[in-house]
Amino acid sequence: MTSLINIAAASLITVTVIISYQIIRLYLRQRSHQCGNRTWSHPHSHTTKKPMSIHYHDQYHKPQKGYLVVDIDANNLDTLMIYLHGKSGLALDWMPFTENAPSNCAHLLIEYPGVGENQGHFSEVNNIHAILSAIDAAHQKLNKTLVNHHMVGHSLGCSLALRTAQHLPHLKNITLISPFWDAIEASATVLGKTVAKTTSPLLLWDTYENHRYLEKLKQTKPNISMRFIHGQNDTYVPVSDSLRLYKLSPNWITLYIIQGLNHELAYYCIPLVYQLIFQQNETKTRA
Repeated sequence: MTSLINIAAASLITVTVIISYQIIRLYLRQRSHQCGNRTWSHPHSHTTKKPMSIHYHDQYHKPQKGYLVVDIDANNLDTLMIYLHGKSGLALDWMPFTENAPSNCAHLLIEYPGVGENQGHFSEVNNIHAILSAIDAAHQKLNKTLVNHHMVGHSLGCSLALRTAQHLPHLKNITLISPFWDAIEASATVLGKTVAKTTSPLLLWDTYENHRYLEKLKQTKPNISMRFIHGQNDTYVPVSDSLRLYKLSPNWITLYIIQGLNHELAYYCIPLVYQLIFQQNETKTRA
């Protein structure tokens, strides 16, 4: 009898894992498909800022393409803004932010492997390699190394910002928009809490443990200025995630919770958010 119960339990777990895997797989495929087929149009045709393509590579040496945006009249560049979008985003989604930035900023809009027009394998390690390669390519395109780096990440891009930050000696500021606690809890919005906690460790190779990345970064780079921005109405990544992360180091992190904003990046294309991001470039690093 006990053996039959164990067999039945094992079978139920196996079926649950398979079904959960297919749900995650189909969900991510749908989001990537939507992402890859979206087009982008410039909202201000009269602007002096236009995206120019830059080329870099992933860890498997597959070619990748992102974008660099510089004011054509700028002659005082000293800051490289590095933008990392979420899983369902595209690099050019950041264009409204570049339109509202100071003229001393160059803007690197990074596209990940396997996203948009890029080929390759989408994974945490491969994305980090591509990001570092893109930063080198941006400096080569500019024919100079900008000594102030400011990373801005949204959703999954927050994890990549925290991981990549360890490798950037010129990094001064990080702004995270809608950061989540880790991938297991984030997947709960798709699978439900019980199923996610049971099956996600078996299905997710990239755990995106932001709480661990954040604590490590605080130890290695305590002088970086860290800022969180989170919409009160975010139903995909609840604002409670930012609050939990903030409580890990409240003397280091500045948290802004904004009423009326949901999860999608487009909701954050407002003057208040631009001000919160770009005023940080004028703030001295804090001990």
